[in-house]
Amino acid sequence: MLIEPSAIYEQSVDKQRIAIFGKSQDRIFEIVSSILNYNNKIFDYVADHQSKFSHAPLLIWKAGEANAQTLNFQHHILVLSAMSPAHLEEIHWMEKLADITPKSGIIFYDDNDAQAKRIGSKERTDVTSIPYEIFKHELKNNQTFLISSTSEKFSVNFSSSEDLKSANAARELLKRIGISSSQFYRSISAI
Repeated sequence: MLIEPSAIYEQSVDKQRIAIFGKSQDRIFEIVSSILNYNNKIFDYVADHQSKFSHAPLLIWKAGEANAQTLNFQHHILVLSAMSPAHLEEIHWMEKLADITPKSGIIFYDDNDAQAKRIGSKERTDVTSIPYEIFKHELKNNQTFLISSTSEKFSVNFSSSEDLKSANAARELLKRIGISSSQFYRSISAI
């Protein structure tokens, strides 16, 4: 049974609420939740037909499609991955969601997707917009290595451009919710 956004909000009113939208929401959610679990960080979630509510200070919602009801979730952080240009109504609601991001909220957006970039980069009072793109990486002997800002290399078990973009979105988000760079790279190599 799907939980309505207003019901999710009511069960998480005292939590930091993160909403993930777009074509890569499944992969972003998977990476974020795996890294949080790996680092023993407690969090609640709503994803597809599964949910967990506890005393955790954080709730992550893999939101599905944007519509009028999604406005009731009242997110603090919004992650916009690539969008289908054919879904004009959904794009309209994504823009409405971005516009109601509260002061000191954050919007992460796929800098390589025209719609996500248009919505995410729009100037909003006291809202931080953070673009992401494909993770800096190299392929060597059929193995993918993520390259950190200090030029360290970390082996990962994926190589598609969607996975590399999703990993970068996850990294940017996790930085803002208490996962250090060393925790991120140690974790991403293990999942």
